Amino acid sequence: MSSQLRPEQVDILVGSPAVNDEFSKKARELDRRLQANGMSYRDWDILNDRQHDIFSNDMFLSGDCAGSVEDYVKGAVESCGCPDTEEDLHHHSPVLMREIEKQQEMLPDMTVKISESLNNLNGLIDNILEEQLLLEGSGRGVQLEWATVYWALKESVSPEVLAQRVEAAPKLELYGDGEMQGDAKQCVALLKKDGVDLSKAQHSDEANIPGDPEPKTDIIFGNNIRVSVKMTGVIQLTSSQGKRTALMFKAVRDELLNDPAWAEKLEQDILKDIVKRVESIPTKMIDPKNLAKALARKFKQATAMMKDGSLLDDKNWKIWEENNKIRIGTDVVSYCKNNEEFHYRLIEEAATGKRVFGPDNLATANYILTPRYYGPIDKDYILKMMKKTKIQIRAKSRSGITAATMRFDLSDAAEVAAEAQQVRSESPTEEMLQEGIKDIIGKWWKKLKGVVIGWYTKNIERIARGAMQDLEVTIESEDS
Repeated sequence: MSSQLRPEQVDILVGSPAVNDEFSKKARELDRRLQANGMSYRDWDILNDRQHDIFSNDMFLSGDCAGSVEDYVKGAVESCGCPDTEEDLHHHSPVLMREIEKQQEMLPDMTVKISESLNNLNGLIDNILEEQLLLEGSGRGVQLEWATVYWALKESVSPEVLAQRVEAAPKLELYGDGEMQGDAKQCVALLKKDGVDLSKAQHSDEANIPGDPEPKTDIIFGNNIRVSVKMTGVIQLTSSQGKRTALMFKAVRDELLNDPAWAEKLEQDILKDIVKRVESIPTKMIDPKNLAKALARKFKQATAMMKDGSLLDDKNWKIWEENNKIRIGTDVVSYCKNNEEFHYRLIEEAATGKRVFGPDNLATANYILTPRYYGPIDKDYILKMMKKTKIQIRAKSRSGITAATMRFDLSDAAEVAAEAQQVRSESPTEEMLQEGIKDIIGKWWKKLKGVVIGWYTKNIERIARGAMQDLEVTIESEDS
């Protein structure tokens, strides 16, 4: 994410009054949580990892980041840069993320000279491009949620009421006037067109909607309209570690077992084996290339995964990945293909959370909103999602410690919505399809050129660094 920042830029972040104020508020809340349980923030350094994770949840990337403002800043700067980490930081540390991005914009241009060809370059570029496309929908998705609430209120309540809401939740104005303003206004226009009462808009954080796992609802308009907000482009329906993903599988399985019409068709032995393997997906491993980082930032955890100076095989991400990642993912996809009703309900659960939370719970989403579409998460929409959702296992790393997560990645929520809407209308003629395809291809190509150019500019140094073992690379930088 921000590993390119110079040491002096990190020092600026550590000394930033805004960052210090955000950290101080978090530390006070952390102390409140601890005191409610007979402990104190003064004793933070002697608490164990589990206590760190529990009490710092939703405020810090990890318990290590809560020790001081320097740890707070460096934990973010040295994080892996995966979309989930960006999402977390934008969600609970918006001021810190804003200041980091300001420092990123001040970095000098980099010139990279590559002396010879690289056999693995295409694969490397594909991996980084996929991550970048996901990143485009991360972080900013949280901003879009808050910005949509802000502009919904701006159109429906008095300036005095809006000011009171902003005072209680500063993120409203922070993100409302930010880069997602245009997309948020498009969302509000769709809501308004559908007759939604904009004055009832509340972000799920404002409404204190509890949920474990995280609520699927991002915005509510009263109790009956519970909206999941998605960006245009690649998004994650869900991304959870094995045990939580297994709970979702079990919820769908148990529902089907209670229905005689489906119980006999369920292939229970196969499903039981899949759930067992998903549930046992490790939560703490180390990729050998991150071992030095893990030892520097998580020494106790890292050394517990080692013997005689080497990683234990069952704690080595690369070994686990080779033996399990593709097999588990393939078996899940194959089972879903052979059991369409299970697949349907699994995707429905990933999108709504209706079985884990309950169908009428505020945490359960029943509408989808993008800058291009607003409508119910109904049967037509779920059927389309089934075709466009990729189920896979991916690594999620923080401070050098890797956890495997099962992700449900949707290619484009807005496209799915548009197709679902088309199903509800009359069937298109061949001429309409041809014209639509031409229009989509034209827009897609124009957007792709911009994405590739922007991605290449941002990631050329990273490509070169990843190829160090195969290339002779010279990196030159002009001081700003």
